[in-house]
Amino acid sequence: MSILALSAIILAFLVFMAAVAWADRQTRNLSSGLQPAQAKASIQAARPARG
Repeated sequence: MSILALSAIILAFLVFMAAVAWADRQTRNLSSGLQPAQAKASIQAARPARG
C-alpha cells in the first residue's frame, strides 16, 4: 500500500471523527435547550391543584 493511499485513509477517518464530534455537540446544544422547559413542566406537575 502506498503512502498516498494510507494518508488518504487517515484523512478520511479524521474528517469522519470531526463530523461525529460536531453532530454530538449540536445534539447536546439542542437537548440542553430543552431542559428548562422540562424543569418547568415538572415544577407545574409537583404544584398542588387549586380547588
